[in-house]
Amino acid sequence: MSSIDFFSDTYKKEEPRTDKLFGISDNGLLAYSTNNLDDCGVLVNNPEARVVQCTPVDHNIVAQENGDEVSQCDAMLTVEVNKEIDFIELKKTRDSWIPEVVQQLKSTILLFTANHDINQFQEKRAYGINKKHPQFHFSCKDTMKKFRNETKFRLHIGGHIHIK
Repeated sequence: MSSIDFFSDTYKKEEPRTDKLFGISDNGLLAYSTNNLDDCGVLVNNPEARVVQCTPVDHNIVAQENGDEVSQCDAMLTVEVNKEIDFIELKKTRDSWIPEVVQQLKSTILLFTANHDINQFQEKRAYGINKKHPQFHFSCKDTMKKFRNETKFRLHIGGHIHIK
């Protein structure tokens, strides 16, 4: 697989924003941030009004392995310079969504860490969000621990995104 610079100007990325509350949505083509909180996939709380940049990953930062496109998550948020990096996968299905989210996030993070030094970031998080199924009746503690051990990123399932 060739090297990929997730921060290259050749990829689409949004203008940085400092909103204290905004949403992330995915229209099936590219993920994007939005002020339309009623129709977003996940809310992003940014109480300190930090500078946040949203970069769509899926269908934007395309990686191939053996001629096939590598499955990746929907978006990447970077917070101020090297403070925090968050990868986000949004789902709308009810069945078996957590394993798929974990696979897509892990695939993206492994691609990112093969091309970038993750130690430059103080906070590293991955979010799997399902707007249609935000509550589930089992613990993901083991999945989250395994994910952290394999990627060095803290995994959050469900809920919202909180920028520190």
